[in-house]
Amino acid sequence: MPHYELIWIGAASLTPEDIERIGQGLETSIKDLGGTLLKAERWGKKKLAYKVRKNDEGYYTYYLLEGKHTVVDETVRRIRMNDQIIKFLSVKVDLEAVTKAANRRPAREDRETAVPLEAMDEDSGMGGGY
Repeated sequence: MPHYELIWIGAASLTPEDIERIGQGLETSIKDLGGTLLKAERWGKKKLAYKVRKNDEGYYTYYLLEGKHTVVDETVRRIRMNDQIIKFLSVKVDLEAVTKAANRRPAREDRETAVPLEAMDEDSGMGGGY
């Protein structure tokens, strides 16, 4: 089954209890439609990059879900009907490709460390020498 990421932003005027209530409603509808919620994260109140519907801040929530496209379509329809949600984004994700790419990249400790500028000299061939 395909995987999707869904991020929605609630208005800053809402209380954390309101955000929790909206989130629980969306999570219940995802499960009722036959989807599986793999991850749900409440990121909290953050500053927006630009004003959205006269809001400078908003409550961010992230979902990783698995299901048919109809699950996402219906969830997005419900989000659009809710005036308290000011912005959202849903993206289809290929988890296999992401996992392969993460496994291919060497660990941070294994990567070469950069040579400090002080260690560079003209004799080593690593100097600037313009």
